[in-house]
Amino acid sequence: MDGTGFVGPRIEISERLPELGADIQLDWDQKAKLPASAGVVQELFQQQEAKLAATIEVGFKQLQDLLAQRKSVNVGLQALQPTSKKKKRHRACGESTVSKSDSGSNGSEASALAENPNRGRTSLLNLESLEAPSRSVWSVDCCSWLPSEENPPKNLLSRIAQKMVSSWMFETFFAGVIMTNSIFIAVQVELSAAQPGTPPNEGMFIVSTFYSVLFTIELLTRLVAVGPRLYCGQDWAWTLLDTLVVATSVFEFIVELPVQQEEGEEGQSLFGNMRLLRILRIAKITRAVRIIRLVKFVRALRSLLFCIGKTLKAMAWSAALLVLIIFLFGLVFTDITTEYFANPELHWNPVTTDFLRLRFSSLELSMHTLFASITGGFTWVEARDAFAELSFVWGLMFEAFISFCLFAVLNVMTGVFCQSAIESAEKDHELNLQMLAHERAKYFRAVKRLFQQLDKNGDGGITVVEFEVALQDATLLQVFDALEISADDAWALFTQLDSDGDAHVDAEEFLEGCMLLKGPARSVDVMGIKRDLAVVKQRLEQQVTAMLGMKSSG
Repeated sequence: MDGTGFVGPRIEISERLPELGADIQLDWDQKAKLPASAGVVQELFQQQEAKLAATIEVGFKQLQDLLAQRKSVNVGLQALQPTSKKKKRHRACGESTVSKSDSGSNGSEASALAENPNRGRTSLLNLESLEAPSRSVWSVDCCSWLPSEENPPKNLLSRIAQKMVSSWMFETFFAGVIMTNSIFIAVQVELSAAQPGTPPNEGMFIVSTFYSVLFTIELLTRLVAVGPRLYCGQDWAWTLLDTLVVATSVFEFIVELPVQQEEGEEGQSLFGNMRLLRILRIAKITRAVRIIRLVKFVRALRSLLFCIGKTLKAMAWSAALLVLIIFLFGLVFTDITTEYFANPELHWNPVTTDFLRLRFSSLELSMHTLFASITGGFTWVEARDAFAELSFVWGLMFEAFISFCLFAVLNVMTGVFCQSAIESAEKDHELNLQMLAHERAKYFRAVKRLFQQLDKNGDGGITVVEFEVALQDATLLQVFDALEISADDAWALFTQLDSDGDAHVDAEEFLEGCMLLKGPARSVDVMGIKRDLAVVKQRLEQQVTAMLGMKSSG
């Protein structure tokens, strides 16, 4: 930092000034060495230096705030709240192009940022409390005709339902309901298996009706909160499953209620139609399928389920290839068996004859046997020995089939599945947002604890003296290293953290500075600094040219 208060990289400019003498090298730090005859130029240098230094200082402050906003706000807040206004409007339009109004708004935001560098600062407390992306419903084209969900609901009931649905208590409660209902259905099935043909118990009917009422209340609450867009959002499949569960529960109640009434009066008079009861049991079991929804709240299970879903395409093509291979070898071994049965004089071993007739007498049986051989359905050596009795070549062919399928086909399929699962896990947008939010919240908590350790007097700010004293502690230096922040030079680090230059770093400045200083410089940061340095160099050259023009005209 020089006398003008300029903070930034040192800039040297060499210009040849033949008017001041032969080959005089002018350096930015050596301007005071000019001859006395050039006093006018030196005075102009001092004036222009003060103006230019102030301009450069403001420019670098704006650059720091711009980088802070870009990294901590655009990356952080947009990741933690993925359904911003622009994204919703962008998806509703079919994701084709960015509208001119958006670009205009970006320009206005940039100009506003230049006028107010403190604009867009992120609250440390608010960001720290964000653990995961907020639940939201992404708009799709099929819902473009529906009223926009960006506007808050005018109905009091809708606002109350929206608060209930967005709360973690609502999700936790119904997750427990799904879990207990699955256990209840398991108990029902176990009792029915122990006493087949026994009519349902009245107590079981009451508990089942209670769960049906709870599921109906959940679905109606979500419908009141979101409206018809519930069936067009990101979780439309789960919504359809919930609707199916509620519909089957209502149907089960309507059918089973008169059954319970007749049971009290006439015993088992209405239990002649067992087919209807089987349908009711199937309807009950559909409610247990909702337990799969619990994986949404467990990150590891959700990742596994997502990877399995993404590998279904690869599994379909792998299955097609395996069927083709089994079909070709099945043709060969079926033809061999047919030739064997066509020559009765070869039937000297009845065990082999019975085995071939049981396993390879038709193409369907041959394909089934070959599939069982490579998947552990039965010991393949029995089939190999049977064909080896016909001919040594056929025994080797069967061994070649087993080796090819086990060591080549199935291993390649496993590798393809693993690669597809890894790639799909990396492309899981919502899972990545959750992981990003979790890591950022963890980092914010660590920064908050570090700030509290540095703030010795508890006034909500850090001074230069407090910072230099704190950095003499080896424990705090290790904390900075864990946060990926280099703390070798205390003064340089404090200068970078003090964005407004008041020699006092508050919680907001400390958070934004740590986010900027975390890790190595990114390519976008380097390119931004190079561009700003090029602008500063151009301005300096213009100032030197202007001063030379004034000197020559004077």
